[in-house]
Amino acid sequence: MCVATRDIMDCMFEACLEATLEPDDIPKTSEPVWILGKRYNAIQDINKIRQDIVSKIWITYRKNFIPIGGNEGLTSDKGWGCMLRCGQMVLAQALVSLHLGRDWLWDPQSKDQTYLKILKKFQDSRQAPYSIHQIALMGASLGKGVGQWFGPNTVAQVLKKLVKYDDWSRLTIHVALDNTVIVSDIRELCLTKNKLDGAHLTNSDWKPLLLIVPLRLGLTEINPIYISGLQKCFQFKLQTKFGRHWRQAQCCSLFHRLCGPRSGLFRSPSYTKNMFRRR
Repeated sequence: MCVATRDIMDCMFEACLEATLEPDDIPKTSEPVWILGKRYNAIQDINKIRQDIVSKIWITYRKNFIPIGGNEGLTSDKGWGCMLRCGQMVLAQALVSLHLGRDWLWDPQSKDQTYLKILKKFQDSRQAPYSIHQIALMGASLGKGVGQWFGPNTVAQVLKKLVKYDDWSRLTIHVALDNTVIVSDIRELCLTKNKLDGAHLTNSDWKPLLLIVPLRLGLTEINPIYISGLQKCFQFKLQTKFGRHWRQAQCCSLFHRLCGPRSGLFRSPSYTKNMFRRR
């Protein structure tokens, strides 16, 4: 078995081990559960909810990977890579939605080549286009050294640079500054140069967009004035994921499902797993 195939199988094996959710992980509520724009009944659709949840790629801290930036470089991102990992999860979900569709669900027995190709792009290796290595090293162009903590805007800007080198993904990223979305800027990004007039558009003339809006929701907890707006975000069909971070503690988590009016479930990257060892 080739090394690349073993790497992919290792990712799938870990996902299979983590796919079992305890019943208490899903709050019992009479309110609807929203997962990335899809509505569920928390009682009647419990198995569908679990299947949808485990279909979302979960990327966490790793250790013992190839050193970043040379033989003396870091071999783990524990303690500094949480925002980078959240950025990877956002982009991974965008690619899954783009190439497989929102209704696609992960199956432990599946060998879907498109899904495996997406996974491979986030492996902890220098060759993977969205690896921790590529993100950390690209951060140097924005004044961030390897091992420094990234803010949400920094990781968004890095991903924006990296997608330009990935022709297969066919994705463009726009980072809204000052919480402002300028439609003309997005149009220019997404349309090919010879179609900026909008005439006779085809699918090949338009590049799919990942829109990132960095917004601080609070220091140690979410400001209540944002609650209503956030609830609507979870119901938005084109939404990929929603990140939350606390600058004071320098940690972040990724929320992508809403359970009831004031409860959310999230995936944290702050679990350190061993890098798959090549034999």
